[in-house]
Amino acid sequence: MKKLKVRAYESLFDIKARFTPDILNKTDNYLDDALKACKFDLVGFARLDVKSAFDIVIDGKTKYSYGKGYRAFFNTHSCIYVYAILGRTRHVFAGALGD
Repeated sequence: MKKLKVRAYESLFDIKARFTPDILNKTDNYLDDALKACKFDLVGFARLDVKSAFDIVIDGKTKYSYGKGYRAFFNTHSCIYVYAILGRTRHVFAGALGD
């Protein structure tokens, strides 16, 4: 089996460092609004936790405290948000989407 070589710059990339407070606020607002629009029973708020799991936290609970159906629902909202961001910042990701 062929070994994959990891380039030095690939191992030094830190995605968490790219999430500025402005981006986190926009992400949190989107998640919160999207869940409320779908009539999800949201008592507090939804946010993206970048410090530990780098995942969605809903009302202070990780998405893993919900069932598989809810986790799929949360993942779908996350994917839609990322897709929307890629569409708005397409110039930054030119060529990354295969076009």
